[in-house]
Amino acid sequence: MAFKPTGRGKVALYPPVGAETHALLYNFDVDSESLKQDHVDFLQRQVIPTLAAGGNVVVTGMCSRSGSIAHNLKLSRQRAKQVVDFLGRRTNIGRVSSSEVIFASQGVGEGAAAVAGSKDGSEEETYRAVYVIVSPKVITKPTPPPAQVPTPPPPQPKTWRQEGLSIRAKVLELPFFKRLNGHLYLTQGVIRRAILTP
Repeated sequence: MAFKPTGRGKVALYPPVGAETHALLYNFDVDSESLKQDHVDFLQRQVIPTLAAGGNVVVTGMCSRSGSIAHNLKLSRQRAKQVVDFLGRRTNIGRVSSSEVIFASQGVGEGAAAVAGSKDGSEEETYRAVYVIVSPKVITKPTPPPAQVPTPPPPQPKTWRQEGLSIRAKVLELPFFKRLNGHLYLTQGVIRRAILTP
């Protein structure tokens, strides 16, 4: 496949999805990843201000079906990289942490053209392109929920039965519970053993 100029670059804007802007920068020259002035103007006008305000961009490079699959995959990645590199130079991305501005890029080769039914070997300007999604919100990893402290099982109701008198406790006639030889409690001066029944 050989380089072939194709004229001015073109930009197609799609209806917004929420606050996101979706655009197709297309009509790249055949076998070229270089941005055209129309592409640069759109990026400066629409994308850079959003990134400067803390937004993000997702870039997907594409190719028509006139070259080999391997060549087109490589070229689509180069086109996406050209857009990311351009934005990076204009927004000082090297000095901004990735949690503040996100650049995600990929190349899909001629896959989009093939799925759309374009014939192998055909040359279509809409697939010599980069698809751009710009969002004013930064996509961050969700904050994990706080660690859950296991809740203890609810207390089981206790059934008590009286086992009979064992000692008359004149000395221990006090209005509180006392522990002696296991579970004992004091009621009206008589020590009674508490038995837990299943």
